Amino acid sequence: MLTVATGCATSPVGSTQNKSECKPNFIIFLTDDQGYSDVGCFGSPDIRTANFDRLAAEGIRLTSHYVGEPVCGPSRAALMTGSYPIRIAEPKNTKRLHTVLHNQDIAIPELLKEQGYASALIGKWHLGGSPNNQGFDYFFGTPFITGPQG
Repeated sequence: MLTVATGCATSPVGSTQNKSECKPNFIIFLTDDQGYSDVGCFGSPDIRTANFDRLAAEGIRLTSHYVGEPVCGPSRAALMTGSYPIRIAEPKNTKRLHTVLHNQDIAIPELLKEQGYASALIGKWHLGGSPNNQGFDYFFGTPFITGPQG
């Protein structure tokens, strides 16, 4: 689910930026194993998701996005870089390692930083190195785990 909120990106204190110059804030939710109707704003009659529903009501819901791969690491790498998972991930993950971004890969937050955005990642990274080295200003979550996964 991708929600684009209608407010302006936070400006420095004392900024003379007016509303017409504001860039929209946006939040990308990438969840493992979430079905289309697992949140209220997409029709779930049983699962209560008041915060998702409010964000969707106040912003824009984009409804035609598909993950690049049904496995979490390659899917996350594809989202962050816009690359096909096969270019980044080891096919079939035979060594049981997490996906690792290449040194030359540019991630979404690196591009956003050039446009004056601040970014945060809350949750699972598992793409090698530190998310702060890929442009995120703030990270709270599970970092990359080195070595083979058992």
